[in-house]
Amino acid sequence: MSPDYLAILYDLYGIIEDTKNIEIIQHQIKLLQKSRALAQQSNQSDLLGLVEYHLAYRFNNCHNYYSALEIIEQAETNLQKSGSYRRLVTVQMHKANLYLKLKIYSRANLIYSNLLSRKDQIQNNLVETSLYDNIAWCLFMQEKDEQALEYAKQALSLGSTFPDIYIVLAFSNYRLHQFDLARQFAIEFLEKNFEEERAVLIGLFMKLVLAVLDQEPDIASLASQITSLLPDFRAVELEIPFYSLLTDYYKSQNDFSRALDAQDKLVSYLKFNFNFH
Repeated sequence: MSPDYLAILYDLYGIIEDTKNIEIIQHQIKLLQKSRALAQQSNQSDLLGLVEYHLAYRFNNCHNYYSALEIIEQAETNLQKSGSYRRLVTVQMHKANLYLKLKIYSRANLIYSNLLSRKDQIQNNLVETSLYDNIAWCLFMQEKDEQALEYAKQALSLGSTFPDIYIVLAFSNYRLHQFDLARQFAIEFLEKNFEEERAVLIGLFMKLVLAVLDQEPDIASLASQITSLLPDFRAVELEIPFYSLLTDYYKSQNDFSRALDAQDKLVSYLKFNFNFH
């Protein structure tokens, strides 16, 4: 069998199943590395770029962001060589998302802005919607809430099905003290039927937003449920809004001991988050 066909076969085995199991992902990475070696033999830049994009995706799955970034840059080079410009847009978006996860916001912003300036050339609703989703989240993480909301609303108007966008819509409005809008988007999320597993965690957060807005006397059960799910949904990056919300709530209740505890957890998360990368 020729290197081309073997490369495609190993590539398929490496991407056919999405899983959270790290051992399986590591096996998929080995398969994709074999595929990459074979694609290099074939001297086909488009095939090599595609395999490298999939490999970067798997490195991302196991939170190895630096390896993912190194590979995605090579995928970008190979796809530019081959003239695969439609695939290149997806690769560049993924590259920006990696910079976002690494908290290198200036690089992420630059790529997003470049893609946004070319959005008329993209002509793909799914890609354009994803672009607005990602820009909104990038701005949200920088606490640029007014801008984040503008992009989040554009994503929603294009039919975004990304459940995390409602974290932006609810919590950015909360941070801006636009509490009626925060409540509106929290309720809107709870009335939708998102199929993603992560929607369970986000739904609990929306209930917590409503509980804090209503100044309910006891939020311990909701907070405990969210805390128990955080390790399984690291990709959601809910810690900052969650611990910030808890801190605000306990301060409003004059429970400064719990407010300090929530604040300490936020600081610990930020330290871990940056050191991990």
